[in-house]
Amino acid sequence: MNQQRLNQTVVHTQFDKESTEFSNRTYSDLDLGFGKHPVSNDVIKKRGESAIKQSVKVLLLTQMGDRMFRPLVGSGVYNQLFEPMTTSTIVSIRNGIENVINRYEPRCVVSRVDVQPTDNENGIEISVVVSLINDPTPITIDVFLERLR
Repeated sequence: MNQQRLNQTVVHTQFDKESTEFSNRTYSDLDLGFGKHPVSNDVIKKRGESAIKQSVKVLLLTQMGDRMFRPLVGSGVYNQLFEPMTTSTIVSIRNGIENVINRYEPRCVVSRVDVQPTDNENGIEISVVVSLINDPTPITIDVFLERLR
């Protein structure tokens, strides 16, 4: 029997966002607040839409080099936050957000990213609209980032 296992080959397939493999799944992640479940004493899980929102926010707020062994994960928003808020800076922020979500969050597809600087240009309002692979209903994630001096 062990000889049969050794002779089998493992085929790795690349994940396809359009496949139906994930169409019936309920997504879950650990709650980053690490709250304790009152009955099971386990860490609370976020499920469905709230899990995706948390994951997208984490990706958006991650700086390049923050993740061990994955230095290219990050949106680059913090690097652009102290730049003059010109059209090219806004486009760069928008592209960085779209790229990091499309590359590292396979459970959703980005529909729209809006980046709006505040009046005094000390912060930016970011609105990301995504839809889950298994549910076409759009989810809006709003984040406000400001420069601290």
